[in-house]
Amino acid sequence: MELWFTLFIIVISSTQTRQCCTSKKTPGSTEQLVCVNVTTHYMESLRINRTDKLVCQGCHLNTLTSAALNFTPNRLHLLYLSSAQMHRIEDNAFSKLVQLKKLLLRKNHLTEVNEKTFIGLRMLIQLDLSNNMIEILPDDVFKPMLYLDLLNLNENLIRDLRPRCFNNLSYLKYLYLNNNDIESVDPYIFKYMTSLKIIYLENNRIKELSPLAFANLNNLVFMYLNNNSLERLSDYNFVKLTNLVDLQLRMNSISSIPASCFNGLRKLKYLYLGDNNISRLEVHSFTGLDSLNVLDLLHNEIREFSLDYLGGTPELNVIWMEGNAIRVLDSGDFGAVLQNLKSFDVQMNQLEWFNYKLLHKKLPSLKNLIVGGNLFKCEFLLPMMDYFDGVNATLCVDYGCNETDIYELADTLCNTAFYNESIDSGDSGAQTFNFLLVKFYLFVYFVDFCFAFSFS
Repeated sequence: MELWFTLFIIVISSTQTRQCCTSKKTPGSTEQLVCVNVTTHYMESLRINRTDKLVCQGCHLNTLTSAALNFTPNRLHLLYLSSAQMHRIEDNAFSKLVQLKKLLLRKNHLTEVNEKTFIGLRMLIQLDLSNNMIEILPDDVFKPMLYLDLLNLNENLIRDLRPRCFNNLSYLKYLYLNNNDIESVDPYIFKYMTSLKIIYLENNRIKELSPLAFANLNNLVFMYLNNNSLERLSDYNFVKLTNLVDLQLRMNSISSIPASCFNGLRKLKYLYLGDNNISRLEVHSFTGLDSLNVLDLLHNEIREFSLDYLGGTPELNVIWMEGNAIRVLDSGDFGAVLQNLKSFDVQMNQLEWFNYKLLHKKLPSLKNLIVGGNLFKCEFLLPMMDYFDGVNATLCVDYGCNETDIYELADTLCNTAFYNESIDSGDSGAQTFNFLLVKFYLFVYFVDFCFAFSFS
């Protein structure tokens, strides 16, 4: 019995490690060749005259030689060599694949590429080098790929972007550089990428951006710089990005927003600055953001805020300021510059008082004012509730904007406040009177709310 079991295991093991390639037709009269467990030596013997797609599964290529891909002639359009245990690519290895459109090399152990690695790939559209161990991108490394549309370099160890590493990529639209070790973005590093639409630079160690780092990116629409080490922004970091719609700078160490920092971003709709160290804003910090819809200032260190800081944002709909340290909320000295603001979030701050009537007057389109988690006292909260009951806007505790929550907050806050006052005074009569008074006041609010709700 043990002998048969051992033979069974041997047979299974040999089947799993057997090198083989299987061809099959795919829709559109194309042919796909799937190779399993093959080595570089095995690939050198392949003949793929009519194959459009070559997929390598569980391969053991170690060093990819030019002989392994010396397919002449061939019409190969897609080459899948991901997770192929590849450590090195010889120069000119792809030189015969002149019709190749997609090259997938992710999840290997590549530590370097050079200016001769991709020679011959002049028709390539997509290149995926993600999840490798590449440290440096040398000059002209992607130069042969004139028509490259997508370049994925996520999850590498890239720390150095040479001045001409992206040379000749004038058709590139999508660039992924997330999860690397990049520390700086030098002037004109992307100057050849005049067609670029999206750039991902998240989860790096970028400390500074050259004022001319993004020059020539006139067609850029989305820029993601979340989770880096940026400490400051200059007046001209983004001035050339005239078509940018979405700019994300969350989870950095930015401490202030200088005047005119975002000037020129006239099409920007979404600006994310949450989870930074911003403590200071200026009157012209957001000047020039003519199309801005959403402004994220969550979880910063802002202590004072004025509507004057938002001058130059006539289309602003939503502002998030939860989790700052705001003690002063000023309605500003200049007119109602925020005609379109619908949601204003100042929850979880340190506000004790603000002129809510003037604030509402300056925000004529306001629908939700979110104020939970501040330091309001009962004598301020109840009149504010009374005011917002009579206008076309909702006073909210949190983003859910459940109208009953504000009454529960008042009930908790005011009962506690009056109870503490009466205990301190030692006057049991005052305690009873105050308790009944606030109960009556809240009862009136609750009946009024229920009456309004029954007719809605």
